[in-house]
Order: sequence, then C-alpha cells, then structure tokens
Amino acid sequence: MKTHGKIKTSISLSTHLYDSAKEMVDSNRFSSISDLVSTALTDFLARLEERELSEKDQSNMKFKELLEAYSKTDEGHKFLEELARYEKKR
Repeated sequence: MKTHGKIKTSISLSTHLYDSAKEMVDSNRFSSISDLVSTALTDFLARLEERELSEKDQSNMKFKELLEAYSKTDEGHKFLEELARYEKKR
C-alpha cells in the first residue's frame, strides 16, 4: 500500500536489532522504527554506491597507470604510433 510517496512493507528483525531500534525510538533519536530503518537503509545504499564508484575510479586509475607505463615501452610506443596512423586513415 502506497502512502505519501512511501510503500508499506514488512521486515523481520532479530531480537537484538529490534531491542536496539526500540531503545533509539524510546530515547527520541528516531520518531519510529520505520524512520530508523529508512534512515539506515538510505545511509547503507549511499555508502554502497560511494564504495562502488570508488572501486570504479580505482580501476580506471590502474588502467591509466598501466597504459602510461605501456606507452613508455618500445612495444607500447610502436602500438600507439600504429593506432594514430589507423585513426588518421579513418
């Protein structure tokens, strides 16, 4: 059931997680367990996306470093010259 841009769902929590969540709600850190779960999931997904982007950036950086190192070798230099000649013909 959708209400105000949200979808109502159901989850199962361990007793420990439920007790911790209930304690946070009771101490007014969150307005409800639903609020806490939404906040936690939002934070988790943002961190996951950030980590995936970071890994992608690191992979791209490694590729650039390898390409740069390869281009400094005789074989790499010849390859790049051949590639440049090929591009000019196109």
